[in-house]
Amino acid sequence: KSFSDSVSLVDMRLTVEQHSTLLAAFQHDALLDAPRLAELSDGTKLKTDSIVRWFTIHRKNAGLSDQTESHEKNEPTRPTSLDPNRCNHRIALSQENMRAMKQKTGQGCVLANAPFRRPAEESENDFAYFEVKMIDPNGKKWIYVGLCDEDMRVRDLPGCTKHSFALSMEMIFWNGWTGTQRAASLGDSIEDGAVLGCGIEWSTQKLFYTLNGKLLGVAYTGLPITRPLYPCVGLLGRTGHGVEVNFGPTFLFTPSTHIAEIQNMREEQWVQLHTEDPLSEEDEEDSDYNSSQDIDYDSNDWDGVVTSEEDDDDDD
Repeated sequence: KSFSDSVSLVDMRLTVEQHSTLLAAFQHDALLDAPRLAELSDGTKLKTDSIVRWFTIHRKNAGLSDQTESHEKNEPTRPTSLDPNRCNHRIALSQENMRAMKQKTGQGCVLANAPFRRPAEESENDFAYFEVKMIDPNGKKWIYVGLCDEDMRVRDLPGCTKHSFALSMEMIFWNGWTGTQRAASLGDSIEDGAVLGCGIEWSTQKLFYTLNGKLLGVAYTGLPITRPLYPCVGLLGRTGHGVEVNFGPTFLFTPSTHIAEIQNMREEQWVQLHTEDPLSEEDEEDSDYNSSQDIDYDSNDWDGVVTSEEDDDDDD
């Protein structure tokens, strides 16, 4: 119990009063439903996502299922929309939960309502895929599209924590899964109205991207496919930009007709094909960033990209 208490208080930044309230509720009933979740949120002033996460941790410590009752009953078998319960408060969702727009300065992300899961039986055309239309009228490029696991916090940006991968509108791929980010510039930036696709080729564990119906290439090989992977969109900076998501079945790009090409493509080929003007050694020293850079960070102390214009209040 003392270990569980310390993890919750330090990692989730709860006050003693908030933790005590949740612990008393948990000891009364370890399951959550929508009315009870709303009541606890009102009583503790915590986001519902934080409360679900707290209950998930304590259910695991108690040897119970790692999903709350509401998730067990309502989570679909595949992604069909964005999840209002896994959405940062700086992001507003449309009524159908298919559009996410930035409504407040800062950073945050929103996850899909269900993860991609590896099929029980493999076939030649096994893949998972979704597309995102960019809404960026101000041309700020502050949109990140990728995948994350269930531990992703909505206060972070995908690709900027060890739980996730993402491609930004600046065509920079952020790989934060191992705890060391690798940012690789892969070509021209993505414009307003463009459709970016993100997918998994299960048999080779490859993460691939498309742009406006055309294959960009493989960004990463070695996805942790034994874990459920959620589609995830991150928004940074000020307001007025966002995305429209499409979870199928009709896409601009047809993955099934490109499986062999994806399977045989290496990560290096993307960099070679989509970096038009490689920097010379002299230019590289003067540039704002290298075409490939490693960023080491302590995941306990660093919560993603924060600019001086943003407010970084504590929310999970």
